[in-house]
Amino acid sequence: MPLDTGLLYGEMIGAWILHFAIPFGVSMMVPALFPLVKGFMKLLLFIGICTLFSGILQIGLLAFLQSASCGGVKDYGSILGGAFWAALLFAGMIAIPIFIEPMRLLFSQLLVHHYPLLTPELEQLTASIVATATGRDAATTKSTTKAGLNQHEYDIQTFQEIAFGASYWGAFGGTYGLGIGSFMSSRCLPSA
Repeated sequence: MPLDTGLLYGEMIGAWILHFAIPFGVSMMVPALFPLVKGFMKLLLFIGICTLFSGILQIGLLAFLQSASCGGVKDYGSILGGAFWAALLFAGMIAIPIFIEPMRLLFSQLLVHHYPLLTPELEQLTASIVATATGRDAATTKSTTKAGLNQHEYDIQTFQEIAFGASYWGAFGGTYGLGIGSFMSSRCLPSA
């Protein structure tokens, strides 16, 4: 039996939506379940959990595709192999916004405003500009506008931006991964 391409296209649309949602859900889950994990380890944990969920989802989608195309699940090895490569592609795609800031901001700035890290020097400069504009003393003037974030706020903002960027890039990674995985898993082996 040939591959049911109509089903494949429908699954690819579903995979896009579900892989868009995975990083959002994991970004809420990681800080809640692992509050002591910070920095690079938090990002590795994020990638690992997202990839695990993607792999499980890919196994289900590819098994359904093989079942529909072959009249039942005939080869679990090809499904696992296809899901492995699909999840690996997904992991690579969600790593893009983690390690390349412009790729993270490409999508996240459409949803939230990016504020810079407010260093002490920048805070002084902002206070000086506000003081000059208002005619007050720079030492006692605090900016009423949001000029930047402290380190803790900036880390939270960065993780939110990573979640938005990973959702965008991961949706495409999960979809392309399903397409690639379907090459492996939709081959119908004769029953033993």
